[in-house]
Amino acid sequence: MKQSASLEDCSPLTWEYTQQSLLKLNIRLLWALGVWPLPGSWVFSLLKVWLAALAVGNAVENVLGVWKNWGDLTEVTYSLLNAFTIGAGVAKTWHLSRYQPRYCLLVRRVDRLTRSQRRYCDGDAAMRAVTLGCRRTARRVTLSAFAYLTALCLIWMFMPLVAHPGERLLPFNHIPWEPRRFPLFYELSYAVQSASSVVYVFISFALDCFFAVVMIFLTEQLMVLNLRIRQLYARRDGDGSVLVAKQHSDKTVLDKHEEMYKELCLCIDTHQDIIRLLSFLDAVMNPIVLTQFMLSVMAACVTLFLESYSPDSSSVLNSISYLPTPGIQVYLYCWSAHNVLEEGFAVSEAAYGCAWYEGGGRFKRALRIVMCRAQKPLVVTAGRLYPVSRATFVSLVNASYTYYALLSRVHNRG
Repeated sequence: MKQSASLEDCSPLTWEYTQQSLLKLNIRLLWALGVWPLPGSWVFSLLKVWLAALAVGNAVENVLGVWKNWGDLTEVTYSLLNAFTIGAGVAKTWHLSRYQPRYCLLVRRVDRLTRSQRRYCDGDAAMRAVTLGCRRTARRVTLSAFAYLTALCLIWMFMPLVAHPGERLLPFNHIPWEPRRFPLFYELSYAVQSASSVVYVFISFALDCFFAVVMIFLTEQLMVLNLRIRQLYARRDGDGSVLVAKQHSDKTVLDKHEEMYKELCLCIDTHQDIIRLLSFLDAVMNPIVLTQFMLSVMAACVTLFLESYSPDSSSVLNSISYLPTPGIQVYLYCWSAHNVLEEGFAVSEAAYGCAWYEGGGRFKRALRIVMCRAQKPLVVTAGRLYPVSRATFVSLVNASYTYYALLSRVHNRG
């Protein structure tokens, strides 16, 4: 894996390249947030300094919040919740910066894979509909996530000013301490908390959406491949699209068998490209997934606790509005990975659904190998520990509730 990756183009992406990339929206969002450099942009250097300053400022405020509120369970819990959320964003920022060449290579591999099947999509209405549908879904996932985040951040940032005017409360974790030597301490703390929390939450979601969109495109390519396999050696269908061999009535049976076998070999090449790309995606993504899953479980547990035991109605509203956030982040990975898993299994069904009975012996042997290989699940993992699927999402929800129940029991005994 490392040797093959080193032979490919790992150079930084340019603004011009992203203009033609399928991942244009996601890459440019990450660039705007200051974590994905595009050469020739001096703004990015300033954004890196800005992000580092926000991370340090937020960490200092969380430490002060825990120290000054020690004994106040609600405020300490708020500080921990903010630390979990910002910690995920900081970890993802570090990972993208540390392994930038691998991210660039991932983008190029996705674009190259989609280009390899474009000629089939251009000539077939069903394949074209698949690609258009998946690309609309990819765009909607990203835009919907950012619309939700915008509404959530506005609620959290302005709730103290609306619900407790004049009390000088902070939006995410309150620090009941204002040194006299710093007359603007409250205003500065409010700005640092708001900016750092908003920016790093957006970064965290942006990277989640990036990986989810990559998996959506992998699902798209598997769906196109399955259509190609199903149409092997078929005659013209109702819309008149030419699918495989039997295009010339004067061909001999041997020629037709050879044509059919060659087309199957092209399908096998595409299937192997998809498997290699998924393996590379897992190598890049699995630390991020594991980190997000652990922090999401803890954040959901803490949020449920706040919602249940906080006496402040505004705190309850904040908790209710935030609670879907860790669930959405986990579900993005589980949903998109499960779609890849299902379409991977569908390759075997597509092979059985083609006109295999009209092929030669060599074709049938190769097709059996394809069907056997398709039985091996195409999975991405969380830290190489366990596969990611919809069943994983259910187990993580159950884990969050279990930890919440344990925390509630400890609190009630106290």
